[in-house]
Amino acid sequence: MNPPSKIRVAHVRRPHGLDGELLVESLSDSPDRFRRGTVLHAGSRELTIGGARPMPGGLALKLDGVADRAAAAALRGAYLEVDEDQVEQLPEGHYYHWQLVGLRAQDPAGRELGEVVDVLEYPANDIYVVRGPGGDTLVPALASVVTSVDLAGGRMVVDLPPEDLVR
Repeated sequence: MNPPSKIRVAHVRRPHGLDGELLVESLSDSPDRFRRGTVLHAGSRELTIGGARPMPGGLALKLDGVADRAAAAALRGAYLEVDEDQVEQLPEGHYYHWQLVGLRAQDPAGRELGEVVDVLEYPANDIYVVRGPGGDTLVPALASVVTSVDLAGGRMVVDLPPEDLVR
């Protein structure tokens, strides 16, 4: 599986004020993601963060070269991305959603269950949506169910309970 070359870290909601500031929704858990000098990409544009501050409903972001409200409005709806090598390494056993989508899911005997097509976030645990020949299977992201993840091999092993126990 090839990782994406760019990782989304924010979504531009709208311009904020008259001086080119943007109100953005952060898609990142990294507290240092929006520090001054960080390079972001919006489509083919490369933009450098000039400043950031928390706001109700998001983050006010000032990007070098976005000098007025019209320039900020042109970015409305855009995703701000970083190069894949700028993403923090996660601890062992933790994965970004983009790392899991596309993995082949197999049972412990090696039978193909399908492909991970989505990751749903819930308070108790994430749910992996595995699409196979019989339709979608919802797999709880629990160590007792997902027994191994092999990113290099492009697969995860899923040990689902017998169907008669699933209700």
